[in-house]
Amino acid sequence: MTYNVDEGTDYLEVQQATNVSEFLVAVGQTITQVRATDSPSRMQAVAKQIIAAGPALVSLQELDQWYTAPFTLAGGCGAPTLDFDFLHELQDALAAQGGALRPGQEGTAVCISSDPGCDSSEHIPVRIGGG
Repeated sequence: MTYNVDEGTDYLEVQQATNVSEFLVAVGQTITQVRATDSPSRMQAVAKQIIAAGPALVSLQELDQWYTAPFTLAGGCGAPTLDFDFLHELQDALAAQGGALRPGQEGTAVCISSDPGCDSSEHIPVRIGGG
């Protein structure tokens, strides 16, 4: 089974930004869009589909971790805080419905930030089952 969980945004505002101010506003709009998608409820629905399909293997795309941090032009980024962890939310949703998921392989994703040290991981679980 393969499934694109969808981050909840297409980054259109970020792509259209032409200066730093527009970029910062666009990042805020993007995070607001993702928050509005109610990822815990979406992960409950994905878990239900996985359990119903009963696959031996599952490949999931866009199971990202999103970090946010305060930002000022004078001081840059503050300490990041984990805002979304789609893999963890999906594992919780599966467990609540009697399923389980073990990550088998992880790949690197893109991190949109003005901070050159920004890092993000996209988790690609490939095996389900108990234990």
